[in-house]
Amino acid sequence: MRVDALSSSLALCPYPHGMVNIDRGIEGNGYYPGARGFAAGTDPTNGIMLLGRDFGLYSYYVKRSRISNADETMYTWQRTVDCILEPLSGVGVWAVNYLLGARREPPATGNLRDLIPDEQWQPYEQFCWEFLGRAAILQKPRHIVVLGGSNHEDLTAANRLQTPSHTFRDGSQEHSARIHLAPHPSSLRPHIAREKARAWYKSLAQS
Repeated sequence: MRVDALSSSLALCPYPHGMVNIDRGIEGNGYYPGARGFAAGTDPTNGIMLLGRDFGLYSYYVKRSRISNADETMYTWQRTVDCILEPLSGVGVWAVNYLLGARREPPATGNLRDLIPDEQWQPYEQFCWEFLGRAAILQKPRHIVVLGGSNHEDLTAANRLQTPSHTFRDGSQEHSARIHLAPHPSSLRPHIAREKARAWYKSLAQS
């Protein structure tokens, strides 16, 4: 599957009430999805996928997308740069979200699962899971870092990620990656937590 085919499949997502499709790209540095990513025409294989939760408000996404080459300044991204991307310098990094789309209305934070009725959540989360598998097969990361407790809960459930390694399959295609559960960047407030995270990601870059 090509990137354009993967992107076009987003329109098929059964977004629950209150969630909307992200219908435009965004430039600059500091977004999930995005991070440093890989330049067009380069090989994305053997990098590291950072798996966040969800983008937040659609209105914020649209606002930032209208600013050419904007650099994100929000707390989560600053912690991502400081504690994750700097130790991973020289390594290709994909920063993506597990839950597709963006929130139509506040709140911008909090576990999205708590806001969505079960009958809407189940097909939506299933689509997000299948999309993640196709993205992993396309990008072929050697490591996937699952960020935050809400993601940990959903992705360690039955029929989801196997640890310490998981093999994604889509038809005749497959890819195996090492799976790591890590704190969300926004939780790295104490100095000792930030230092511990930097050391861990530095060792990950060398593995």
